[in-house]
Amino acid sequence: MPVTSTDSSSGVSQELFGSPIDRFTKRVKAFSGVIPSVMTVLGFGAETESRAIDAFMKAHGSPDERNPTKTRIDVHKVAVLDDFMRRIEETLIAVTHLPPTMLVSMVSEYDVLLGRLIDAMFRSKPDVLNSSGRTLTFSEISRLGDIEAARAFLIEKEIESVLRDSHALQFDWLENKLKIPLRKGLQRWPQFIELTERRNLYVHTDGVVSSQYIDVCRKHGAPLGDKIQVGTKLNIDHDYLISARDVLIEIGVKLGQVMWRKLVPAEIDRAEDHLIACTYDLLQAGHNRCVASILQFFVEELKTNDANKRMVLTVNYAQALKWSRQSDKMRTLVSNIDVSILAPKFQLAFAVLLDDYVKAASLVREIGSRGAIGMVEYRDWPLFKELRDQPEFLASFEQVFGRPFQPFLEEKLKLAREARDHAGKAMMDQLPKQVEELKASKRSADQEQARHPNKETPPTNPIASLQISPELETRHPQE
Repeated sequence: MPVTSTDSSSGVSQELFGSPIDRFTKRVKAFSGVIPSVMTVLGFGAETESRAIDAFMKAHGSPDERNPTKTRIDVHKVAVLDDFMRRIEETLIAVTHLPPTMLVSMVSEYDVLLGRLIDAMFRSKPDVLNSSGRTLTFSEISRLGDIEAARAFLIEKEIESVLRDSHALQFDWLENKLKIPLRKGLQRWPQFIELTERRNLYVHTDGVVSSQYIDVCRKHGAPLGDKIQVGTKLNIDHDYLISARDVLIEIGVKLGQVMWRKLVPAEIDRAEDHLIACTYDLLQAGHNRCVASILQFFVEELKTNDANKRMVLTVNYAQALKWSRQSDKMRTLVSNIDVSILAPKFQLAFAVLLDDYVKAASLVREIGSRGAIGMVEYRDWPLFKELRDQPEFLASFEQVFGRPFQPFLEEKLKLAREARDHAGKAMMDQLPKQVEELKASKRSADQEQARHPNKETPPTNPIASLQISPELETRHPQE
């Protein structure tokens, strides 16, 4: 449920805080959203290459009379086989390294957000920069020319210094500057530390666990399995990427909102409007568990004084709980609200959340065609995604608007996206098996060159070092 109030697109604070948060959430969503499509394409490519090799072996291979488990291939066909092997190697590299690359990119986007929020802090509260203790030499002042250029230079150097620290030390720095606890009640803090440390592993050690990773994770309470030890190679599956996305968005949005309200208290209304718009967009994208974690803090802890906005946030928090299969928690939340005194649109919202479709249909008729909720809202709001299938609602809708409720293209596209995401997740879940199947389709042609050094043979295949099962071997025919 969105809100209509002040224009949150204007104002200095929107540019300093709202725009960086919007940029961050959109990019992190984009990185995680493209994974299913890319993995589906890679899976199709891997399957195609595997079938091509099977067809090639059937057409050009012959059983080895001395060893029936091996296949002989004419040396003149080795170049063709090597081309197949090159393409399989490229597919293997892409399949294996795409998920870690996405994690690195998402954490990098968080780092960009943090840098922009620190810049916003210095620009909205110049005295914070004055107390930083950072100084300029006379030559630097002369080169910069004026006070504004000098200030921008100092801000840049301060941000660079903070971003070089660990993510835990960055929060220490922020808490010291803002004089507020940022990690109190932050349940996903251990997960945040683990994923940022895992990102460091992929950047520096290709995902191989170091003693620093273990020490930092244990210090911050991040759970590590018994199998995790120095030298372990970590993997990333679909569920891990989705969890990492949700953790990063939650930390980023909460941090940006808290800093916005602390540093520009006169524009809290704009911050609240932005929070509603931001979390509504996340609800539309189906990131329900993430929204529930964000709004739990703002509904239960950092409450707003505006009754309408408070109720909008509560409705969105409640539906995020419901769509993320936390219905018991949702019902507990709703049970503490006197729904009878609320405006009809909120009564309708809570009737829908509690699956009271008879009452909801009655409220649709009461609100009418010119009320706070119209045809577009019934069609688009995630709040009504189950209501749209109920016969009571369909009858009331037609009675109110004089036309039947029709499925819209947007819903069909959503179903297509969900099918795509399911296929991509299945591909990632099958990665270990598929990688082994691809490796099992390859035996190196190196032995040919070793046994016949005077013959012109293709260069050694770059994945010849893979230790794979002896299901396919290229050999020179008996002379």
